[in-house]
Amino acid sequence: MAHELAGLPKAHLHLHLTGGMRHSTLVELARVHGVSLPSALTEEWPPQPMARRFFNREWVVNEFSHDPRDGKNFYQDLVVRPRRPQGTFPTVWHFAFRHGGIRGAKWQPFGFVRRDAERVLLFNDWAITDEAITTPVDQDICIRTWFGQGAAAFRIVSLHPFTLSIPKLEQPGLPTVHFGFPGEVGEGG
Repeated sequence: MAHELAGLPKAHLHLHLTGGMRHSTLVELARVHGVSLPSALTEEWPPQPMARRFFNREWVVNEFSHDPRDGKNFYQDLVVRPRRPQGTFPTVWHFAFRHGGIRGAKWQPFGFVRRDAERVLLFNDWAITDEAITTPVDQDICIRTWFGQGAAAFRIVSLHPFTLSIPKLEQPGLPTVHFGFPGEVGEGG
């Protein structure tokens, strides 16, 4: 099986295996088909060995927490600043959370954002996509996500260097994509 995986195009693995499906789905599919997964795929998110083996890189990881004492049930802007060589596309950021910020809880991937030279695309677990046009190529992008009623830890990872800021106010003028909910009109739906 490792030989078959090594032969797949790298972009396909990057976009679909490490964030394009729920971790529980990956584990369940392996169980149903009798495939033994390495411990890194059953315990760690994102799987560090995959980044090393298939991309010869390490994941760049940014983590932050939501404290419900600071507010509940609102959308929060996250500003991502890519730090990559000019013209390196596409860039992908994977998103996950865990309830309560509990250290032992499993990370739950909920989508990814893909940027190329002209646009930003958002894909989430409900198959809702959002899109924004972006120029110039080194422009920051705004990714809006939901902060609910309880405490949660968030993790954003990429194979490309980036910085993350969490501004207090909305960021007008930046290309913005939105992790919305099913049925929302104009909000990622």
